[in-house]
Amino acid sequence: MWTTMLVWTAAVVLLPTPRAVNASGVFELRLKSFVNEFGKDSLGKCCSGSASKTGECSGVCKTRFRVCLKQYQVKIDTTSPCTYGDVVTPVLGENRINLSANVGLPSFSNPIRFPFEFTWPVSLPTLWITLHI
Repeated sequence: MWTTMLVWTAAVVLLPTPRAVNASGVFELRLKSFVNEFGKDSLGKCCSGSASKTGECSGVCKTRFRVCLKQYQVKIDTTSPCTYGDVVTPVLGENRINLSANVGLPSFSNPIRFPFEFTWPVSLPTLWITLHI
């Protein structure tokens, strides 16, 4: 009896104890190209110039992006905070932007990187808001 209790006690004491696990990683988003066919801002108005009968604006936009990572939402709320971070790019071009691998801008890194130190959720959409100056 004492032998059995001693074996069980030793087995319980010698069992490996669980260790804390840390999670970390990087979410990357690579921008390739963007076309603003009608030259309108995020509110649907001409960035510059006037609109023709077809709705195309005569002026050009100065295009930049805001990338916001947040939890899944059925209806995207652009006024709530970005849970996992956000990045606003500098002006990357006008109505047509091509961000191929060999294009370098001093204040812009492509892909956009979001480092994280938490357990990654099951689904996480990205929210893009295009801004024009």
